[in-house]
Amino acid sequence: MIRPPALPPGGTIGIVAPSSRARPAALARGVRVLRSFGYRVKLHCRPGLKDGYLAGRDDVRVGLLNRALRDRSLDAILCERGGYGALRIVDRLDFEALRRHPVPFVGFSDLTILQLAIWKRLRMHAFYGPMVAFASPSFNWRSLWRVIGDPRPVG
Repeated sequence: MIRPPALPPGGTIGIVAPSSRARPAALARGVRVLRSFGYRVKLHCRPGLKDGYLAGRDDVRVGLLNRALRDRSLDAILCERGGYGALRIVDRLDFEALRRHPVPFVGFSDLTILQLAIWKRLRMHAFYGPMVAFASPSFNWRSLWRVIGDPRPVG
């Protein structure tokens, strides 16, 4: 079983959009929240890109997600939002990149399929938690930082 290393204080968080698209203003607000906690942010999504309700065509979304999985400068990956679309790309993820450089992968809703695939393929923990483009109480963020940022097991 793989437990990704803890997110260090001031670490770099990659933002991905494997599913539905977020409004650019909502994404910008979420990035400000992450920065307010002292984290650096790297976008592995294209704000404003859309294909119907999705955050781009399937090949674009999986390409950007795989780029994040291969980015060794990232200490965690958070999803922009859920919705729909992750099931359409799950079989094209670069799981080996994540095995070579495991990082916390966080999301919920539609992203559950990616989390389950990560577990099935790698036996690696993924985390159900707040997404960047949704307003979430600071309690939720603080709880997430406790779970993915502290090397000691929770509970």
